[in-house]
Amino acid sequence: ARSRAQAGAAPDRNDEWMFYQALVGVWPAEPLESAVPAAAPDGLAVAFDGVGGAIGATVLAAVAPGGRFLVHGLASGALTDTSAAPAGVVVHGIEALAAIGAQARELTIAALEAAAAGRLRAVIGQTYPLAEAAAAHEAIEHRDALGKTLLTVR
Repeated sequence: ARSRAQAGAAPDRNDEWMFYQALVGVWPAEPLESAVPAAAPDGLAVAFDGVGGAIGATVLAAVAPGGRFLVHGLASGALTDTSAAPAGVVVHGIEALAAIGAQARELTIAALEAAAAGRLRAVIGQTYPLAEAAAAHEAIEHRDALGKTLLTVR
């Protein structure tokens, strides 16, 4: 049983990959207000918020003291209001992404070195022939794609 968990909002198809990464995939197929506590009764250790709005606020409220909440998007059209973060939760707002951008060269070199050493790998969930590029884009747009989607040219 997990006492502390990490969570991210993801379509059901991504659940297997997220569990493999020691994450608990939560998607509003059931009410998020009950799904998150059921998955992590002692609260979330880490939450990645790419949705924002009401969904982001619900997940933020479930982060345990000492946990981290990282904002990296606003798919709902609004950022999560982090002013009501639970006491003891460390919030990294979307502005933290600017720092990543400023270090892009160094981070890219480190990632390439880690990949070359076998410590980092991309998850290729599906491939499509170049002639089916529209279908690949549709799968990504409808959130049916797992990991990275590649177009093949041969």
